[in-house]
Amino acid sequence: MSIDFYFWSSSRKGDSISENDELNKEVVEETIKKFEDGSAILKEQNILVFFDWMCFSLIHSLGRLIIKDTPSYKTFIYKFAFLKFKVKNFSDYKFIIYISRKVRKEDDKVFKVLTIAHELQHIIQFINFKDIYYQNAVLMSYFWTRENLKNELNELYRKSPIHVDAFKKSKLIAIKVCGIERVDNLIEKKIDNAMSENDRNYWSNIKYLDIKKSYDLQKEAQKFWDIYEDELILKKDEIEKKKKISELEYEEETFLEACEYYSKTRRL
Repeated sequence: MSIDFYFWSSSRKGDSISENDELNKEVVEETIKKFEDGSAILKEQNILVFFDWMCFSLIHSLGRLIIKDTPSYKTFIYKFAFLKFKVKNFSDYKFIIYISRKVRKEDDKVFKVLTIAHELQHIIQFINFKDIYYQNAVLMSYFWTRENLKNELNELYRKSPIHVDAFKKSKLIAIKVCGIERVDNLIEKKIDNAMSENDRNYWSNIKYLDIKKSYDLQKEAQKFWDIYEDELILKKDEIEKKKKISELEYEEETFLEACEYYSKTRRL
């Protein structure tokens, strides 16, 4: 089992992968150590941490967890097909943590730790509560099929229990690594310099998280699911009927695929 690092760069000669970026490697390694009991779980996994070179490879993503044998894995590999040829034993990695250029090039260590810890917490969630992780994928893909909800997607993302849990954990880890003063200063800076309302809301959400208050991920995830379950079932039936007579939109196909993966762990 291993946690490996790869740093992408591109030139006229083509794409290349390097394992040399000591500053970013050290941040990841220090972040993992601060997970304490969770660090043992993480070290038992095959994880590839991939640092991007391009500005907008995955739009709106500071970081993202990609899990093998899931719908998101197929999409990711299609976009970064060269990884299969450039990274030794690429197929052995169960988890890929994608880190954007924005985080890779950021000078502030707090920003890096917040992003990396968030994605690492998603790995722990998946290992401990796989059904909740697939459940969330169904919900997020469902929201994309609803025109009236698209404007609320960022808020729904922040409210979804797996992200609340990951935000809380990442803030706690960042404080352990960098100290509360540096964390608070970074958050205030991001709020003050926000380029959009969504950015401001994103950082305000982190600012007001109560990390001292316990959070029951299973309980909160079930409550969130219960709000939308009846709608989900109706939408699934509607799309399956449509599929028999016409082509589906990309969002509809993604929703059905997410439902299929979820049904492997818990019948929808």
